[in-house]
Amino acid sequence: MGDVVLQTPFMAWLKSNIPNLKITFVTSKEFESLMTGHAFVDQVIIHKRKSGLDDIYELKNIADQINCLLYTSPSPRDGLLS
Repeated sequence: MGDVVLQTPFMAWLKSNIPNLKITFVTSKEFESLMTGHAFVDQVIIHKRKSGLDDIYELKNIADQINCLLYTSPSPRDGLLS
């Protein structure tokens, strides 16, 4: 939950500096309620974690739906999403 909450100031900054920006937040089902209806979030995509390469392929499919992806939680999978 900490990573989700820590994104709030960043989203506020983005929205205040780019007013027409549409923010899509990708999260797990357990945190969906934190972001749904949030003032800075326009869309929530639920990511159901899978194991191994299946998880990476799922994240890549989600990333392909978004114009600009800002992935703020460092992970070994980061390089595979670009």
